[in-house]
Amino acid sequence: MIVYHHLSCPEALKPQLRDKIELYWRANWWFEGTAESAAPMLCLFKKDKISLRTVIDLRKRNDNTVKDITPFPDQDEIREHIACAIYRSKLDMTNAYEQIRIVPADVLKTAFKTVYGTFYINVMQQGDCNAPSTFQRLMTHLFRAWIGRGIFVYLDDIFVYSDTIEEHERLLQVCDTLTKAELHLSEKKVDLYVERMECLGHVVDNDGIHADKDKMSLIRLWPVPRNAHDIQRFLGLVQYLAAFMPDLLAYSGPLSDLTRKGQIFLDTNPPTQL
Repeated sequence: MIVYHHLSCPEALKPQLRDKIELYWRANWWFEGTAESAAPMLCLFKKDKISLRTVIDLRKRNDNTVKDITPFPDQDEIREHIACAIYRSKLDMTNAYEQIRIVPADVLKTAFKTVYGTFYINVMQQGDCNAPSTFQRLMTHLFRAWIGRGIFVYLDDIFVYSDTIEEHERLLQVCDTLTKAELHLSEKKVDLYVERMECLGHVVDNDGIHADKDKMSLIRLWPVPRNAHDIQRFLGLVQYLAAFMPDLLAYSGPLSDLTRKGQIFLDTNPPTQL
């Protein structure tokens, strides 16, 4: 049995949590029950400081789960094909994970607790270690015949690219395939025939592939690291944008050295403007 500790929810978010529970209950995604062990649901504020973001802490359950090793597409390859195309579109799924049913025999393993009771889940969960692999395997299966031939799929993002308007009618094939599979798109996240689009963390347009300005600003405003863990987090973001930073290793090398075991971290220098 996995034992979890006390949980709470900010008062300002409780009305939204009640609404979400009601919505998911009506959709038959969640149902109430009892359990000897249940993962805690964390209630957090989104970036707007108003909206609710729920996260079920599945770390202990994931530690006891056999991992599903499914290959993911090469993000660089996808971006390069999209950038070279004359026409490009992107479709995004709505509540992607919730569109995947859990095997009935495994539902009893999904118990989670909130400040309003304990629930089980009939659909795939955010935070489940095998959820990304499961969803990617489904999308690859559905679109395998067209992948690299005008279509790429990466989790819940579907990219359509072509050099002619006629070839871009693959959009109809995408919609037909999703309809037959009973999968749904987000109306708010459909970009059709756009010159510029966000593509897997970067920006793609007719001039090529560019770094996301928000991520570059985040690097410039990053607080001075105080320990090795802070450095590792910073280097993780920097490495993601390495293609847009010439001679990065010359600057990041000394920082990487400080993360090695046994190194003493001394913050003796004043903050540096990047």
